[in-house]
Amino acid sequence: MTAPTTTPARNAAGNGGYTTGRRMAASRLKLTYIGSVRAELTKLASIKSTCWLLGVAALLIVAGGAISAWSYKAMAFMDYNVETGEMVTLTTPKPVEAAYIWTSTVGMITTASLVFGIFGVMSITSEYTNLTIQSGFVANPRRGMYLAAKATVAGALSLLASLVGVGLSWAAVRGILSGIEITPLTQSQRLLPVVCILGGPVASMLMTIMSLGLGAICRSTVGGVFALIGLWTILPSMLSIAAFSEKLRPAFQSLSNCMPSSALGDFLNGMVGNAMDSGLSIGVTGDSKIDYFDPTWWQSGLIFLAWAAVAYAIGQLVIRRSDVK
Repeated sequence: MTAPTTTPARNAAGNGGYTTGRRMAASRLKLTYIGSVRAELTKLASIKSTCWLLGVAALLIVAGGAISAWSYKAMAFMDYNVETGEMVTLTTPKPVEAAYIWTSTVGMITTASLVFGIFGVMSITSEYTNLTIQSGFVANPRRGMYLAAKATVAGALSLLASLVGVGLSWAAVRGILSGIEITPLTQSQRLLPVVCILGGPVASMLMTIMSLGLGAICRSTVGGVFALIGLWTILPSMLSIAAFSEKLRPAFQSLSNCMPSSALGDFLNGMVGNAMDSGLSIGVTGDSKIDYFDPTWWQSGLIFLAWAAVAYAIGQLVIRRSDVK
């Protein structure tokens, strides 16, 4: 005679999970957020793609800074001769504005953010691809904590890689422009060093978290990367093309300025142009004036933060309510 068995009650939501069993298991294991973070750090650190993607992103930041600095150095030794109408080479270089030093340092972060984004997508979708997500949910049934721990580790690694890239980029820029006079920052640009040194790496971290949310929504590496590229490049390009219509230009131009890629670029470089200007710009076409929303650098930073928060929140909702494929 066999002993009678008991079957745990299914989740009332009908998603096939066993709510009571999961809560009891979590209680026995005494799951903590710190422990979950340690587990995610062990997993991500053991994957080769983590080192490759973060390394490539850091190198892109350094390469972009060096190339930009070389271009400024070349222009410093060149001037236009009005009488002859030709470019002449100067023996004494012209001064370079300090603002360009800082924008050159972080100039490639917008491009490198795509690499950080792919890293964020793969941080979650790779587990769906090889079905290790099942064992992950068994070890940590609290899916909200599971995704939060993964976002913490992935975001921290991206922050660290971006900090290294920005630091090396700044050193490369200053080394290339050594011997050339650097003019001081203006009063409106006084926060530019802080925005570049800290804001750039923080933006890279937010990009990773936003992409992690997209990966949790799609639960597929191909789908997540395509959604990221579509949101980062394809959709802004479509909005820019649609903005050629005079009647729809204000709406589409305003939407284009609020896209993640535009918001990140304006956050890092917007202080150089109109640092403290109003968020409402006026474009003139013929005899008519067109009003559209053109965010300042700090408004762009908040917009980019909102994109990351919304994508991550939706990813949390999907991963907590959906079954494993």
